[in-house]
Amino acid sequence: MKISLMTGLIILYLPFTSVAQIYKSIEPDGSITYSDQAPTKEAQPIKLDPISTITAREVTPPTSTTKEQKKEDPQPKINYSTFKITSPRNDSTIRENSGSITIQLDINPQLNTESGHTISINLDGKQVAKGTFSQTTLNNIDRGTHSLSANIHNKQGKVIRSTAIVSFHLLRFSILHKKVAP
Repeated sequence: MKISLMTGLIILYLPFTSVAQIYKSIEPDGSITYSDQAPTKEAQPIKLDPISTITAREVTPPTSTTKEQKKEDPQPKINYSTFKITSPRNDSTIRENSGSITIQLDINPQLNTESGHTISINLDGKQVAKGTFSQTTLNNIDRGTHSLSANIHNKQGKVIRSTAIVSFHLLRFSILHKKVAP
């Protein structure tokens, strides 16, 4: 117990001993004493390894950004107050044997093509058209129920505005529906 206590004290004391000499002496009862002064003639000086030090590297504080650095796009930011699909209407049924669907969008203010804004049309979650249009036609769409949405992208391709999803039902004539003669 005494040895572990003494060892602990020595370890705690080591950082302060860079200049002082440490002595070890063994008492007649066999106990070991460490001290910065030689208590007896038999005390032996202990050679300690130099204390390891690490120099801290210089850290530069982050520089504050100015308003000019924060500007990514010199064009003014456009806030599209209206962006919706006006045709086809939600939950509408379209009878078109060729499978062509005309899509009309209501955009206010007008699409800012000078800033590189584009529109993409998504049918059933997949992009099927991209451009700078407010009306386009999709051809040869399979019959059935479909979901339709549109997005406005900036010139980096990031979506900046989306429409609500519109669902519509496309009916096409099928060769399987044969007319029965009267």
